[in-house]
Amino acid sequence: PGRRGMTGTLVTVGLTIAAATMMTTSAVGVLDVRIGYLVGGAVLLAAGLGWLSRLIRPKRSASARIAGPLALARLAAANAGRRPTRTLLAAGLLAFTSFSLVTIAAFRQNPPTDTHLKHSGAGGFTLIGRADITLPNDMATPSGRRLAGAPNSDDVIWSEARFVGLRRRGGQDASCLNITRPTDPTILAVPAGAFDGRFRFAGAVEETDDPWRLLDATDPHGPVPIIADEATAQWILHLAPGDTLEVSDAQGRPVQLQLVATLAASIFQSELLMGEANFRRLWPSQTGVGVLLAATAPAGAADLQRAMAIGAGDYGLAVEPTSALLGRLAEVANTYLATFQTLGAMGLLLGVAGLTVVLLRNLLERRSELALLAALGMSRRRRRRLLLIENAFTLTAGLGVGFAVAMAALAAARPAGTPINWLVLMGTMAGILLVGLATQAAAATWAGRTVRPADLRRE
Repeated sequence: PGRRGMTGTLVTVGLTIAAATMMTTSAVGVLDVRIGYLVGGAVLLAAGLGWLSRLIRPKRSASARIAGPLALARLAAANAGRRPTRTLLAAGLLAFTSFSLVTIAAFRQNPPTDTHLKHSGAGGFTLIGRADITLPNDMATPSGRRLAGAPNSDDVIWSEARFVGLRRRGGQDASCLNITRPTDPTILAVPAGAFDGRFRFAGAVEETDDPWRLLDATDPHGPVPIIADEATAQWILHLAPGDTLEVSDAQGRPVQLQLVATLAASIFQSELLMGEANFRRLWPSQTGVGVLLAATAPAGAADLQRAMAIGAGDYGLAVEPTSALLGRLAEVANTYLATFQTLGAMGLLLGVAGLTVVLLRNLLERRSELALLAALGMSRRRRRRLLLIENAFTLTAGLGVGFAVAMAALAAARPAGTPINWLVLMGTMAGILLVGLATQAAAATWAGRTVRPADLRRE
């Protein structure tokens, strides 16, 4: 037994070191964050269960410590280790369920509230408008607004806002709202310097202070640089920085587009972004503004939205807050997460049911022990409390291991800039704990309510 215990300890230490190594290399960028989180988290979960196994195994000196004001709790903890395999199996299922649900809850996305910041997914633009008919005039100037038919074109609400107009080559929606892979995606032209210092990048083909400068390259014989949202590039177009995509120019000739950088959770998940100089060269007839961005104070965003919709109503300009657009795009990911959360909840039910089965089986085997405790003067209430504490220990140990492993994995291997929904995360854990405790309390009350004389005679 001593040799087996030493071997188990060495294996647990090895798993802990391996998990720490994977998460550390993932945190510094050497290992892919997905591998670091999933594989490192799985190894750390196994290590956590190994340490829990070391903790619950019965010790020869345990009986000497079952005294004092916490005697009942110590006795319950010692009883949890009487059948370590059963306890570890139930705790392991709960730990895996906890790890899965915490991971899902952590990455659920709410509509953003930081769209007025330059390094947010909206780049500091609070409104975005898409026109059915391209706007021929620049709404950034009073004369352009008057030509477009905007009322009160000299109003202060216009002068306090900053506008950026983007030319648009019509094509297919490249966001996750399109269930098919686009072969001819929509492309927007970015004016030189319009987005400098704005948005948050997820990756680039080369180290640079401002990846927007990569769009300025104009090599007529080489691929045309483009920038896309990371989710669009990875999941819809299946492209990584450096990969190419083929489209046709105005004359129908094939043109190679090279992805030079990706944006993190941006408002441009439906389009690809290209430098305006290259855009004019490939599609010179695409004039006017197809997408209009406006940066203004959040307090005046609603008034400016109404003014923009009225001012360019003849062109079919649909204006919405960028936070609403990002929230709508996040709904798709949240739907997938909700599906996995449902599966995780089913796993939780199995875990709680397994723990209940362990409780009932232990009680059947310990009837004579409970009868002896009753004969020695332990009240029914204290016996029920003993059973509840014993199973609450297994429940909290399993959930605690899963939660700790998930938080360690999130801290070490979470993709840069990915927010954590703490409210949903903590609510999920509290719900798991309350459901488990209520179930165990009901089982302990039902199972420990009677003591039969025959059980005492067997003892």
